[in-house]
Amino acid sequence: MISVIVPTYNRGEGLTAVVAAVHGYLKNKFPVFEIIVVDDGSRDHTRDALKQLAQDYLEVQGLVLGENRGQQMATLAGIRKAQYAYTVTLDDDLEYDLTAIEKIVEQLDLGYDVVYVEKGQPRKQAYRAWGTLLKEWVFFAFLNKPRDIHLTSFRGMNSYVRDYVAEDCLQSVYISARILQLPLKIAMVTSDFVIAQQVKSNYNLLKLAKLLLQTLYHYKVRPNSGQGIQSSKQYRIKEVFE
Repeated sequence: MISVIVPTYNRGEGLTAVVAAVHGYLKNKFPVFEIIVVDDGSRDHTRDALKQLAQDYLEVQGLVLGENRGQQMATLAGIRKAQYAYTVTLDDDLEYDLTAIEKIVEQLDLGYDVVYVEKGQPRKQAYRAWGTLLKEWVFFAFLNKPRDIHLTSFRGMNSYVRDYVAEDCLQSVYISARILQLPLKIAMVTSDFVIAQQVKSNYNLLKLAKLLLQTLYHYKVRPNSGQGIQSSKQYRIKEVFE
């Protein structure tokens, strides 16, 4: 049984095709699954597309946040909704081959707590490559990241890790920083890079730099600064489609 979390923002035009692809893959591979799509306060018609998807597919649930809170917070909202033994998070641009989900499950079955997916054939613009290197260095130098593990938003975790992540009460959440607070068995698998279904990314180097500084402050300098904050103060769920 598997829960798949897909945070999304302003993807009204492409969301239906993305969810259909994920649903079709999971339906052929797993007898029981759910797809939780979190609309991070989109300004286009993503909300309408998500409502229709929840009607079209029994396994699809939709959360609509009242404001744009960022990918990390939207992912956290989805993680808190997940109910099955394994939880997988992935972007809404389908840059990865979905068969990597099988690889994630295989490693989790072997006893790993968290499994990250790395692109086997990265095709990044120069500024994105530098941003990735910066993130990897910061997490290795300050946040206990294993040297041979590359952090990506495509990852799977067991229920123990999921529940720990769900308890993160910080106002500036970073899922991988929360994961690295625990002594865990972490694996990495490789996925092919998919071009045909790729959607324009919301990636922004300045946003990444700001996020990394916030992450260092909250998870390294003041690791307990978010204790006691309720999830209602982190984000507001405006609508739920089931």
